[in-house]
This record gives sequence, C-alpha cells and structure tokens, in this order.
Amino acid sequence: HLLKLLYQARPEQGAMALRPLACAVAVAAAAAAASAVLIAAPAQARRGSQEVAFAVVDDEFGTGEDLVRLKVLTNRVTGERLEVAWNLGGRTESLQLRSPTGRMREVLLSSRRNATDARKNVGWKGSMLIPYANRIKNGTYKLNGETFHLQRNEDRGVYGKNGLHGYLYSKEMKIVHTSADDHSAQITLAYGFDGQDPGYPFPLDVNLTYKLDNGGFTLTTRARNRAPRGRPLPFYSSWHSYFMVTDISRAVLEFDKCSWWSHILVSNNSNFYGDLIPTGLAEQSKLFDGRNPIGGTTKAPTYFDDEFKAISPSEACTRLETRIKDPVAGESTVLWGDRQHRWVQVYTGTAKDCGVQAIAVEAMNGEADSWNSEGGVRLLR
Repeated sequence: HLLKLLYQARPEQGAMALRPLACAVAVAAAAAAASAVLIAAPAQARRGSQEVAFAVVDDEFGTGEDLVRLKVLTNRVTGERLEVAWNLGGRTESLQLRSPTGRMREVLLSSRRNATDARKNVGWKGSMLIPYANRIKNGTYKLNGETFHLQRNEDRGVYGKNGLHGYLYSKEMKIVHTSADDHSAQITLAYGFDGQDPGYPFPLDVNLTYKLDNGGFTLTTRARNRAPRGRPLPFYSSWHSYFMVTDISRAVLEFDKCSWWSHILVSNNSNFYGDLIPTGLAEQSKLFDGRNPIGGTTKAPTYFDDEFKAISPSEACTRLETRIKDPVAGESTVLWGDRQHRWVQVYTGTAKDCGVQAIAVEAMNGEADSWNSEGGVRLLR
C-alpha cells in the first residue's frame, strides 16, 4: 500500500508550481541523553570528510516515561525536514518544507514538542492507523464464524462505543534500515503484532518506509501475514495527517478529478449526532470539487467529519490526489495515494476543538467499519 505526499506552492495566478518539493523524514534511534539538540548524522550520511545532500539524524524530546524518540530525515541543501517518532508507532511528528518562494512552512499539525501531548496521542496527529483505520462498530467484528472484540477506545455517548484507529500508535517500532546520499534519505521501521492485542489474535508484520528525495516525501506500508498455515487476517490502514492552513473556512479541498466521488452516509445522517458508522448507502457528491471554500467563519468553520469514496474504476485512476489549497498563503499541499486508497475522511473540527487551523485529510484503503460491511476489506493470507 503506497501513500505519497507532495508539497507545491500555488502562485497568485492560480497555476500549480512545476516542481514538488522534498520533505524531510524523522525516525528515531535511541539517543544517549535527553536533549533537544540533534545528534551527529550516522556514517552513511557522510562520504569521507564531505557531507552529502541528505542525512538521517537522531533527536528526542521529553524525559522519563514521556521520552519521544525521533529519526529525522533532512535535506541539507533546502533545510527541509521530517521527524518520525519511532517509539510511538512511526507517527510523523513534524514536517517542514520550503516553497518555491523560499518560505519555510510547517505543513502538518504536530504536538509542538509537547511530550505529554504526543504520548497521550491527542487527536491522533500524524499517527499510522494499523491494523485498521477509522471505526469498527462497537469494537466488534466476525471472521470465519468467530466473533472478535477490539478495545473500544471511542466513546460517543448515547450513540455507543467504537474501536478507533487500530493499535500501532502506541507501539515501539524497530529501525531496520537507514540510508542517506546525494539523492535521498530513507528509513524503514518494523513491528510484529503478536496476537496479544484485544480482538486481534493475528501474527501481522508491518514495515513502514519513509523516503525523502527531490521529488517529495513517500510513505510506503507493507503488511505480511506470518501465520504458518495461512490463516487469513483482516487489515486496512491510513495515515492521520492534519494539514495546516491559515483559515479553515477559506481553505479549498479538491478531490481528484479522475473520478466521481460519493459521500458515504452514516447513522442518523449526522456527522456529529451519531456513531459515524456507514449505513451502506451513499450519494454522489461534488462537495470538494475545488470550486468553493470550506465555509463558515474563522472560529467556527463548517463542520465536517465525513467519509468519501472514489467510484470510478481503479484501472482508470491508478493514483488519486487530494489538494488542500490555502488561498490566504497562496499555497497548496497535495496528498496522493495509489489506486487502493479510494476512501478519504475529512475532518474540520480542529478550530472548534483546540483553536488550531488545520484540516485532517486521511487517505484510506478501506471504508470505516469495513470488517463488518466488507467495504474494501482486505484479508491477508
């Protein structure tokens, strides 16, 4: 499953910039002392006494049980960087990119180096959602006639409790590969589920590869069922990315024009007063065709916590892009996923919930509650 993030500036005249900018990625190896200072780059980031263009370095913040360990992929030429917390499930902690106009920008909403916030996983900022993304109704699903009960970690009051976003977010991952040269920086993190998580008694291996080069930041997810007799296991995934904008109400979202899109309907037909579980019904939608802003006001943007699906054949759309346009700054961010990432969850409640101007855009390779509805469900054998 492939997710790729590109960042482009949007000039005043409205034409997209020609060159996507690279991102820097962080994934941490354990640092010797609690310090906010970057530790020297590893050997593969040097060529003799001459530094190469890209590097992978270590960093950390917090102390004691709140210590957050990072790997940081940097572009020494542009100063761009991405931080990845390898002891918190590979979450992207920070992404700084430079536009063609030269402005350095924090692209993603982060914990702002608040270790308690990062450890508590407030808002799932930058988290990898594995072995499932979004919601599983009542934290319960059936497979091959057997009922499984996941941790119910989302309480929606009178509308019930759901399983939300999987288990990887709290896991310490292993660093299995790092490299850096004049062309790119790359790391791979790995985690093996051992069947001990509630409701998920399956031996799943996950590898996450973060690559930074002059073409952009690429995140690749690989999943493998290591059961010796091939007992099938359910799996789908996403990345909980929040994109910073100047004003949510004035921002514009544009889904890929390669496909028509449907709006997935949920219980009570409400994105607030309900459990956000799909009903099996959908309606064609042009809500995010790039023509209109989100709407509302700066302090109270129009509220979305809604799921959409690309309905054109996957053969016709081998990749799907979502553009997050910030007309105030004159810039856009482009998120694209491969043909499997046909579902997108959009959330605009950050201004209301925490006073931050950021839009969550989650590209998913399965529908919410897909282990019950079979909307994009994947069984790995």
